[in-house]
Amino acid sequence: MRLFRRIALPPLLRAFAFLPALAACGDIVGAGDSDERELRRATQRWNDNRIFNYDYTVQQSCFCPAEIGRPVIVMVRGGFVYDLRYENTFSPVPPFAWSAFPTVEGLFDVIDDAIHRADNVDATFDRDFGFPRLIDIDYARHAIDDELTISTSRFVIR
Repeated sequence: MRLFRRIALPPLLRAFAFLPALAACGDIVGAGDSDERELRRATQRWNDNRIFNYDYTVQQSCFCPAEIGRPVIVMVRGGFVYDLRYENTFSPVPPFAWSAFPTVEGLFDVIDDAIHRADNVDATFDRDFGFPRLIDIDYARHAIDDELTISTSRFVIR
């Protein structure tokens, strides 16, 4: 079941911080048909585990509002985003910023969209559960500030 539709992220949200330590946590894919196969395998791993209640932290950094650039704990219950809290203060994320922090299925949609639209996409998936650990997208190779990197960490099943 898709919880989020494919989204075309505005340039404001297309640059995210890179956490290199996460790159060693899974399988890396590059552009092309292999991307779609890797994404399908990771999605299948995720679906096979039937995880509907979990938390994870996402780190974003971009030319965007400060509310989106701080590490956020995404709390998912029953397959839907239940709550979003800033990691360092545990204060709530304002409602206007919620769309920047999807479920794992929403992250799969970001990758799928990028495979079809971007000049380059690399993703690293968790070997056990299949969720994306790192998503690195360059939508237009010769453009500036269109890159998007999403890093996830601290995944906990609830």
